[in-house]
Amino acid sequence: MERDNESSIAAEVNLEDHGIVKFGMHFETEAGQVDVICLEFSNQNMLFITQAPLVGTLIEAFPDDLVDIGTPVTYSTKTLFGADDVTLQLLARRLVEVLQKRLLLAISCQNLSMSTVRRIETEISRKVLDERRENQRSVF
Repeated sequence: MERDNESSIAAEVNLEDHGIVKFGMHFETEAGQVDVICLEFSNQNMLFITQAPLVGTLIEAFPDDLVDIGTPVTYSTKTLFGADDVTLQLLARRLVEVLQKRLLLAISCQNLSMSTVRRIETEISRKVLDERRENQRSVF
């Protein structure tokens, strides 16, 4: 099923009207089309990454408590249900770093090779950074 714009993903689940959709996108990988919806709440983001209409694995990612100012932030992950996969935890850790807010990641993909995981991370990072640049331009 081909979609013609990003907002159609969020519109299909009727979330646009509630103002919680940060972004929606889809892109092709070697494993097929991947759909992404990011919901933004006051204290966290929820990110759905899917090739099927399933939740699959649910992972929570969050920054660890800071010990000293100036030390690098580290992130922890916790698989709430689904596959306890190191690759998925690494992806969650990278995405929480990009989104800069606590993350609940729901992911259901048929083939998660390292190249597919890298592509997912790259596309989401690009989208988030583009939005930040656009928001900075609109402020000035």
